[in-house]
Amino acid sequence: MAEDKKITLTWRDEAYGRISSDAIAFRAAFGEDFSEGELKKVRKAFKDAGFELNFDRGSWIAQFKPSDTPEKLVEKLVALGVEVEHQGRVPETLEETISPLTP
Repeated sequence: MAEDKKITLTWRDEAYGRISSDAIAFRAAFGEDFSEGELKKVRKAFKDAGFELNFDRGSWIAQFKPSDTPEKLVEKLVALGVEVEHQGRVPETLEETISPLTP
């Protein structure tokens, strides 16, 4: 992917019905110029990191709650050459590692 690819992850902490309120979840906003193939790779990275899209909420929600799930997600995105920006309720485990993981 080109260096100017950017994704903004807006981390969520709202209640998700049957899913407990401390679920790790985010919404993703993509910068311009992502091809369909690149978007497919990014969605695969989301899933490989343990997130599934909840269409009702429009959010990607972690299926499991290991403490390193957000870091794994960011590592996978950075490995794809994507610049990652964080907003919202950024998980505490990410706050300490944001700088080293984002290009």
